Amino acid sequence: MAEASDQSKPLPVENDDGNPSTVESETQPMDVVIETTSSSSDTSLLTTIALIGAALTTLGAFAAFLIQQSFHLPGPHCSIQQLYVPALDTSAPPQNTTNPFLFFVLDLENNLQIRSISYGAVTLTFYYGRKAVGSYVVPGFYQGRNRAARRRDVVETRGVPWEDAARAVAGGGTAGFRVELAARPRFKILLWYSKEKKVRVVAEVAVDGSGLKAGRDDVVMHRVEDSGAMESGVRVMLLFFYVLLLHCFIH
Repeated sequence: MAEASDQSKPLPVENDDGNPSTVESETQPMDVVIETTSSSSDTSLLTTIALIGAALTTLGAFAAFLIQQSFHLPGPHCSIQQLYVPALDTSAPPQNTTNPFLFFVLDLENNLQIRSISYGAVTLTFYYGRKAVGSYVVPGFYQGRNRAARRRDVVETRGVPWEDAARAVAGGGTAGFRVELAARPRFKILLWYSKEKKVRVVAEVAVDGSGLKAGRDDVVMHRVEDSGAMESGVRVMLLFFYVLLLHCFIH
């Protein structure tokens, strides 16, 4: 034990002037090397953790974006470009007053920059007052980004009170028709399609004595059922998820 103790003491040496001096043991530099290596390992570990946290945060943000794109799906822009009711055309022959047909032009616009739309059947229902007087089904179709689709066709009506409608347009008045559109389109997001979104929009179309839609502007169809409350809830959920993810990896 004494020999071990002596080896740990500084060793005496003589200087050039003959005075004794000591040389410190080589154990101290070894301790410094060990501390430096430990500090470097800690820095490397923290860097690795930070990189993993950044990667997971990026993946979480991307997942949140995909979820938001899947739920926040505004419907297409729909409008009635033209509606012609021959029975209300006062310039037509008298026998035309019993013509039961409606001629229409429907415009569907996809104004979305990053989504195309896949339509199933699109149902149009025509009303006079509160009574449904005719319907038409547009077959399913695909619509690309920033594309417009127009459907021009004719519908045979039943049960329209033509005498009342004729009195309404007499003397410069108008008769009111209501057009309702119902569809369940799916939106393409990257490489896949979203679930079906319920779209139900309506337009109030005034027809004058020419039998045509009054005014030159298209009649824009407006939502009957708005999913804004659901979309707001999805935004809150996504924000909470993102903040929680950041909190976990920052702390």
